[in-house]
Amino acid sequence: MSSSSAEPTFGERLYSAMEQAGLNNTDVATEVGVSDKTIGRYLNRSEPPSLDRKKTEKTVKALAELLDVRLDWLLSGERPVRRDTTDENSSPREQSFQVPDSFHKVPVAEVITGPDQKLHLDPVETGFFASKDYLQSRYGVRSEKLCLMHVTGDGMRGILEPGQQVVLARWDGEALRDGVIYCLQGPGGLMLRRLRLGLREEEDVIGIQSSNEEVENQWRSTEEFERKYRPLGWVLESRRSL
Repeated sequence: MSSSSAEPTFGERLYSAMEQAGLNNTDVATEVGVSDKTIGRYLNRSEPPSLDRKKTEKTVKALAELLDVRLDWLLSGERPVRRDTTDENSSPREQSFQVPDSFHKVPVAEVITGPDQKLHLDPVETGFFASKDYLQSRYGVRSEKLCLMHVTGDGMRGILEPGQQVVLARWDGEALRDGVIYCLQGPGGLMLRRLRLGLREEEDVIGIQSSNEEVENQWRSTEEFERKYRPLGWVLESRRSL
């Protein structure tokens, strides 16, 4: 989000206005009537979007109105900033953009094979910004562990649909939790499954469960699970389809 020039980019002006209004990507997307992904793309833009398309023009005007800033300022940095401001003497350079230390960028991640031939959750684009306190309060984990991922399989059909977006907490070796949906690397590739912790014949076992009746549920001993499966993260929240 940082710019090498002294004047803020379109995305930086948009983020600055959102920060001043106390709104995150989801708040703005809901109010304006677009997807979180659209707001994320706007935040990454150096130049303003073209207003040739009616839908884009309507969206940008709605952003300016929601954030109580002048459309000219949002598009080009032209002063004044606020719609009710009459101070035109200040330089746009005084509007230096800086992401507050209290805010964190939650990235969209994709599962990519690393040099170790294992799958990893690697960030590929900006997801949304929110304060670290808000993220900690909402999800109960450190903000640095969070990422977004698009659902691609149908193993959890009825709960998580392909194309839907989920908030994940990256797995760092924590003890597995009963009833939680995990993103797993297994013999069949990448999958989202609910894990059940149990005891059978005095042996600790882990159930790998799907909500899709066409996919067979499995039980594995803890030793076999640890040998064949590797959690990448666990699902904290599902978000609307994009």
